[in-house]
Amino acid sequence: MPPRGRPRDAALDERIGAAVLALLAADGYEALTMEAVAAAAHVSKPALYRRHSSKASLVFSVVAARGEAMAVPDTGTVAGDLQAALEGFVGFLRSVDRAAVGDGLAQMVSDADFARRVQREVFDPDRERMVAVIERAVARGEVRPEADGRALLDDLAGVLVYRIVLRHEELGPAEVAALVDRALVGILADAR
Repeated sequence: MPPRGRPRDAALDERIGAAVLALLAADGYEALTMEAVAAAAHVSKPALYRRHSSKASLVFSVVAARGEAMAVPDTGTVAGDLQAALEGFVGFLRSVDRAAVGDGLAQMVSDADFARRVQREVFDPDRERMVAVIERAVARGEVRPEADGRALLDDLAGVLVYRIVLRHEELGPAEVAALVDRALVGILADAR
């Protein structure tokens, strides 16, 4: 079934995105309002709300559209690959605006459609790229073939979000290495 209504105006979306980025840079997430974005982008608030139901959804859309894919390291070992990837994730978690993350998480908790969108557009693609780390480790004989790489990656990401975002811990390379070592205990080929 073809989409209903007028086609989206890419130039309008670009103006909205530019306004969001400028306002975030100038005043931060907490000061950003839908009204300020509408004014800076020279659009009506109804036009903005037709595209985005909330500030969290708006900021997610703009930032995700400009985000970079997670790098998939290849250090030669599964532990090294996971540690390198997780240190990158730790750096990302430290760099994001905590208020934006909090609003985004709250929106995901209360809005299943938004949660599925974030999962589909950000989490799933990064996770699928990282599955290559586990597949290479299986091919090298480091990891048992029946290991559930997706579950392992979800477990690791969950622990990092909990410890860094919710508990405000500062995790360095030694803590990340210890986390990886604990996670690999159950799937390493020589751990039988």
